[in-house]
Amino acid sequence: MPIWKLKAIDTTARMWLGLDHGEGYAQLLQYKEEMEMINSRNIIIIETSTKQQSSDEIFDRMFVFLYDTAYAFKTRCRMLLTVDGWEIDGSYKSVMLIAVCRDGNDAVLPVAFCEVQEENLDSWAFFLNNVNDGLRLECGEGLCILGDGDNGIDEAVEEFLPYAVYRQCCFSLYSKMVDEFPDVRIHSAFWGACRSTRKESFNNQMSIIEAVNVQCYNWLQYTGCLNWPLFSMPEWVKSTEITKSATEQLRISLMRYVHLNVAQRYTAITRKIAELFQTRYLAGWEWVYDPITPAVRQQIIHNLFESEGWTADVTLHSPLAVVSRHGLVY
Repeated sequence: MPIWKLKAIDTTARMWLGLDHGEGYAQLLQYKEEMEMINSRNIIIIETSTKQQSSDEIFDRMFVFLYDTAYAFKTRCRMLLTVDGWEIDGSYKSVMLIAVCRDGNDAVLPVAFCEVQEENLDSWAFFLNNVNDGLRLECGEGLCILGDGDNGIDEAVEEFLPYAVYRQCCFSLYSKMVDEFPDVRIHSAFWGACRSTRKESFNNQMSIIEAVNVQCYNWLQYTGCLNWPLFSMPEWVKSTEITKSATEQLRISLMRYVHLNVAQRYTAITRKIAELFQTRYLAGWEWVYDPITPAVRQQIIHNLFESEGWTADVTLHSPLAVVSRHGLVY
């Protein structure tokens, strides 16, 4: 058997058995060099530590800032960053911190990601400070950050990005509320309060919760009612996002790379993000080459639809539409 085949088999076997993680850490400097070669404005920070017994350097944490998606976020997207931390199980347990945004078509675009030993105030401060420096903002000015409020993220925003606005993920708050108060009668009112676009509507929903369970009402008041309902979202953010669904959507698509060693994982994630960015970039330019504007095209389709005798009835919050023609319902 040729030597190259034996090497390929050995590499694949080591990857499946999880024996190549040490080699992955040794390849991180090569990843850094290649990323900076692709775009000199990409920011790659690798920090190491040493033990007293040995002079060998040990991987501590790594930060990756993608200039292209960050530029799109700062110039073309709503200034809302959703951040989250994902636990990575394997031979070397770690946590990946991620910051994503949504473009004008609600597609997810990752801006930065970071791998740390554990999720705490120090790691969040390291991550958010580097994101702020990459975006060239003054202490988070003009930035809104949505997170789950766990492991010091809210404290990091308050202490290190004092000009940024912090928003609490409603689903994370809901999960904690259900653990404390499993009464199903307050669940609907809670989501009604979360989605309230006016303070009066929010107060009405909170009154329902108070009438059903005073302890739950007091607990919600203690969480701070100005950082999670929709009505308190700053107007300049121009977003109706109240949960960290953007990071969950991205996590599902990236889970296939978690088992890889750190260098392969970073390479695969970077390629995936580049594909997402290119897809969204091309989609954003489609209207430029279209001789008909999107609004006119939509009106033409609507007029054609009605001229043939079709009518549609779309129920609110339902994925199904009732379509009828000449008395027949589809």
